[in-house]
Amino acid sequence: MADEEDKKPQVQLAVSNNLDAKAKSNAGRPSVVSLSYPDKKSLQKAYMPFLKGGGLFLPTSTTRDMNEEIFLLVTLPESTKPIPVPGIVVWKTPKGAVDSKQQGVGIEFKGREGNSLRSRIEGLLGARVTSSSATHTM
Repeated sequence: MADEEDKKPQVQLAVSNNLDAKAKSNAGRPSVVSLSYPDKKSLQKAYMPFLKGGGLFLPTSTTRDMNEEIFLLVTLPESTKPIPVPGIVVWKTPKGAVDSKQQGVGIEFKGREGNSLRSRIEGLLGARVTSSSATHTM
C-alpha cells in the first residue's frame, strides 16, 4: 500500500493546445491545467523554488515546448478553491531521465498572480522550501 505522504498531485488537462483538427479553434491560446496538492509533502516535491518567479513541476507525457504558455489552476493543501496563475514552460524532464525522475515539465509562475502564489506556497512550506529532500526535479 502506498504511503499517504507519497500521493501525486491530481493532474487534469482541461484544454489542449495541440494543433489537431479538434483543437484548431484553440490555436494560440495557452493550455489550461488543473493541479491539486492533497498535502504539503506532495506540494514540496513539485515546487521549484530555484526559479526566479517560483514554479511547479507538472508530471505529464504530453509534449510541451520550451517557453510554451500554460495557465494553471492550483489547489493548495487545506484549500478547495483553485488559484489561477499564468506560467511558462522552463524545464523538461524526458522519459527515462537520470535517477528515474518522473517525466514532465516545470512551469514558472508569471505576473502578480504568480508572485502571490509563490508567497502562499512558501508560507505553507516554511523550512521545507530549502529542504534537501528529493523533489521531482532535483
